[in-house]
Amino acid sequence: MVSLSTRRSDSGSRPRHIALRAALIATITFTALIPAAAKQPDFEALLTKANLYIEAVKYTERAVDSWDRYRNWVNLKTGPTGKEEYIDYGLYSVPDLDGQLSETRAIIPKAPPLDKLDAAMTRYLDAYAPLIPVLNRAADYYDNKEYAADKITEGKKLHKEIVALMPPFLEARAAIMPDLRALAREVEGREVAELEEREGKSPSYHAAAIQHAASDVIDFFPRVRPEPMTHEMFEQAFKELGPDTPGEKFDELIMGKMEVPEVSIDVKGMGDALQRYRAAVSSFDSFVATNTQSTKDFDRLKPLPKQLLDLVSELHEGLVKSDGKDFEGGGRLTQQIVELYFELMNAVSPIAQSRVRFLP
Repeated sequence: MVSLSTRRSDSGSRPRHIALRAALIATITFTALIPAAAKQPDFEALLTKANLYIEAVKYTERAVDSWDRYRNWVNLKTGPTGKEEYIDYGLYSVPDLDGQLSETRAIIPKAPPLDKLDAAMTRYLDAYAPLIPVLNRAADYYDNKEYAADKITEGKKLHKEIVALMPPFLEARAAIMPDLRALAREVEGREVAELEEREGKSPSYHAAAIQHAASDVIDFFPRVRPEPMTHEMFEQAFKELGPDTPGEKFDELIMGKMEVPEVSIDVKGMGDALQRYRAAVSSFDSFVATNTQSTKDFDRLKPLPKQLLDLVSELHEGLVKSDGKDFEGGGRLTQQIVELYFELMNAVSPIAQSRVRFLP
């Protein structure tokens, strides 16, 4: 299955690709949407807090990229020796806790209280803070090839700090994402309700409702990153290639990534989200059929919701038959769904003009 996780690559780095054959869909638990109008006194404060939290996890994802880059060339158990073939890869530098993240810290204790999420964000930022100087020093150290002068002495010291600090950060990130995604959907739902109250079932309302329901379904897709293949693993896999080698193994070598272990999903949960999306598409298509006025943006959107519904329905049928496991053709379908979903989001954006930040 395709993961929504993407990888960055610098112009001088070894080529990296989005993993199009990563893990099967993972389960994400949703909180119930609150059908309250956005005119409630706490809505603007909730929107502000949600957006800052979303931007914080996006802003700090660079640390995950840096970790993946590092473990792509170093032996995590023994640390660097200075003789690694790809030692020049080094690490990526990461953003400091100024501006965006300082603002996030400041809003945690403010209303509205989100007890579990507020505590999770505090732990997340606390885990990120000590990584900043270590990762940035390591990035400079390898960029400047200082390991050649000190015979990797500081590199070994930095390695111990990195492998000690990274697991708590990754655990805190994994812990916060499901609740943050649920919050984003809650705020979206309230925004859609406010739009309907203000404009009725207008083009903007229908576009926003489609966006919200589609994202509810797509939230079931994995955000799991494939394991980077180390140089030693690559060399060993290359030696094992033969005429009977499965195509998946060639894909791993081409991408430099290992397949994510297969997981099972909550088929019923995805089915419930699909039913809500189907209802939104039905309402949207009825509106399109009776609405004689349109715009270029809305014309671009018109065919996409039904196209996405058909693909997701086909995928869900396959998952039902396979008890939530991957199945032949599932990866291809998931790739098509993800690509169409982002096309739909781009088409919706100028019409709905949601104020909720996008959470990949």
